[in-house]
Amino acid sequence: MFFSTGKTLKVELENPKVVIKHEHKHTETTKKLQDNRFDLSIKIITAIYVLFNISLAIMGYSNLTGNLETLGISTNELDFSLSTLLFQGYTTVILEGYNSAGNSPISSAIIVLISACTISALPAFILFKHTPVLNRIMATVILATILSTLPIIPVFGLAAGEERAQLTFEKLNGFYPSKGIHPELTITTKDNITITGTPIFMSDKYSYIMNTNKVYKIMNRDNHLVSVTDLVTPTTAKVKVP
Repeated sequence: MFFSTGKTLKVELENPKVVIKHEHKHTETTKKLQDNRFDLSIKIITAIYVLFNISLAIMGYSNLTGNLETLGISTNELDFSLSTLLFQGYTTVILEGYNSAGNSPISSAIIVLISACTISALPAFILFKHTPVLNRIMATVILATILSTLPIIPVFGLAAGEERAQLTFEKLNGFYPSKGIHPELTITTKDNITITGTPIFMSDKYSYIMNTNKVYKIMNRDNHLVSVTDLVTPTTAKVKVP
């Protein structure tokens, strides 16, 4: 007989370990796209920041040129530092914005809001490209709020510094200068001439002092009086008789 009942057949099954590798190609691709969008958003924000500072510097230089040239001071002989131009441009923007807000506060607020949202929309929509529209809108609003709030922060520093100067004046003089402080500078020149007036501009080489309709240019090194500029208007100009 082919089968034997007296023997036991043992069968051993060996199952090799099966290793299933799950490749996260889709996850890695998504992460790479997110990183690229983040890098692009940072570059856009950096470009906006650089352009904003360039605009401030140009505005500061234009403001200084218009002011000093009107007072007879040539800007060709002056060296403006970048910090001076940025600060001048910043104060010009703030003052003009404050004056505009005083004349039409609602229109000024709308203009600021639209400008901030327009600038913030591009990086926000790139960074949150594959998110719901509501998330992109919220990101735009948050960036716009930050963008419109940050420029106002230095105003509080300027106001605190001005208040501190007025308190120092009150301590030394016994009364508070409610209408502000208007400094006057007195310089005795090399030729023993005393000049008192309002400082217009101070550079490394020269000091410009204005007294009534005269602007005095004084060399800082030895207090030499370089020139005196008479400021005339159509009502004060002398009429030449032929």
